[in-house]
Amino acid sequence: MFRRVVRTPAPPSGTVSDIVDPSPTLTNNAPSFFPLGNTVVTWTTTDASGNSATATTTVTAVYYFFGFLQPLNPGGPSDFKAGSTIPVKFILTDYNGNLVSTATGTASLLTASANIRYVGGQYVANLQTIKGVLGSYTLTVALNDGTTHTIVVTLLK
Repeated sequence: MFRRVVRTPAPPSGTVSDIVDPSPTLTNNAPSFFPLGNTVVTWTTTDASGNSATATTTVTAVYYFFGFLQPLNPGGPSDFKAGSTIPVKFILTDYNGNLVSTATGTASLLTASANIRYVGGQYVANLQTIKGVLGSYTLTVALNDGTTHTIVVTLLK
């Protein structure tokens, strides 16, 4: 079972200085791991005289998207015959590099749309193209972490 830990920057850290106190305390309420989406972290600093101040920062946690897998070709042309099915494949991991198997989302191209599903360590969606519709189009994967990932595909005769 995979935890919903996601790739984020390292746990937040901060610095604080005080004119009189050389070592004021600094604390925050950051969780040990961040759930998907935005988490507001509150920072509190207190000096030796009991003076305190707070500030907030927002940490946005998303999946780590490794890029599209073959037969899509991120480094070059992704050409398919119009009327064929395009298999969309990709891998997601969390901050620690563990495979994420719980993501949801859709893949879409023109009027075709398909839910992604987790199969054998990767996400897969099959998009049926329209015969006779030729040209270059943007294929989009939208994930439940709020991110979208795109690649241009060309439909040929």
